[in-house]
Amino acid sequence: MEWHRDDQFCSYNSWKCIFYEKWFRNIVDWYKNPNIQLLPPIEASIDAAPNGACNLRCKWCNAYKYLNKAPAISDQKFYELHQFLLDWGVKAFCEGGLGEPTLRKNLGEVLLLIKKFNRQSSIATNGTLFNDELMDIATSCCRWIGVSVDASNAKTFEKTKGKNLFNKVINNISKLAKLSRKKRSNCDISYKFLVTPWNYKEIFEACKIAKSLGVRDFYARVADLGHQGLGENKLREYNYAVEEIKDLFAKCHTLRDNNFRVFTSVHKFNDDLKPRKNFRQCWAMPLLIQCCPDGNVYACVDQRIQEFYRLGSFLPQPSNILNFWGGKKHWNLTFKEGFKHCSCRCTFSFYCEVIEKLFIEEDKDRMCRWFT
Repeated sequence: MEWHRDDQFCSYNSWKCIFYEKWFRNIVDWYKNPNIQLLPPIEASIDAAPNGACNLRCKWCNAYKYLNKAPAISDQKFYELHQFLLDWGVKAFCEGGLGEPTLRKNLGEVLLLIKKFNRQSSIATNGTLFNDELMDIATSCCRWIGVSVDASNAKTFEKTKGKNLFNKVINNISKLAKLSRKKRSNCDISYKFLVTPWNYKEIFEACKIAKSLGVRDFYARVADLGHQGLGENKLREYNYAVEEIKDLFAKCHTLRDNNFRVFTSVHKFNDDLKPRKNFRQCWAMPLLIQCCPDGNVYACVDQRIQEFYRLGSFLPQPSNILNFWGGKKHWNLTFKEGFKHCSCRCTFSFYCEVIEKLFIEEDKDRMCRWFT
């Protein structure tokens, strides 16, 4: 079980792709005819941190090799990028990824801009650097704030992340949760737990802490230890203690109630908890645009900083994106070469499967779609 049946309409359920039919059909049409216009992406993944900087060094970070190595775009260019993407029609923004987004000085200003356009924003953060002003803005503007804690105590946190900031993170999560409740905000605060060889025995304890903090969600999934960004910490051949992890997941679900939801994501993994790819090639790349702090744009959120997947740059003007979005290289990476060079967990694996089974093989009509 990944979630309680009353929580099935949630962010972590990939069946939300039922809303993406317009984009799915556009992608299939683009596949058949590369000359047609590709729609703007639904979401922008923005690596907000200047220089790809982060104040922690998590052993399992899938950007481990690239942290603190990217040139920094100015705060003004960061703002201009969002302004362009909003004008273009992007629906939602995730501020996170490579580095720690709360290091960006004008992050709050950008969140307010996104809200002004009635679009949605989110922050994926380690939770260590929030100040009161950013907390206030974020809980007013964001649809969700995911805090990657990945531990249940200070010792594990320091051992695996490099600094003794566990108590500070816990305190910040508590403040965020209280603010969200006080405002009756639609901002979900999530205690996130990426399961690794160093912390998996603490899953249930972490879930109990999350509930005590008053967060809306506890979210856990296993890390892809073969991801190319892990650098010297790559553990492609590591085998998870599958049954023990599943038992701990099951215990977490016993804590669920009307105010606290538990999500233990496994549907993108095989029974051995290794990444699952049940599709022939990539289809879903164009649902998202990946923008990095050096100005580069990549075709795939899971392949950021890989030169092979680089589409171009949004510098000196973000409108440069229109010169390569839906272009020849983008088409080739999506439908021909990208899948061959990819070996990591796929964020969009389920979406690729849906497009393949329901839109590419539409004549088979596996779901008898016109029967109610």
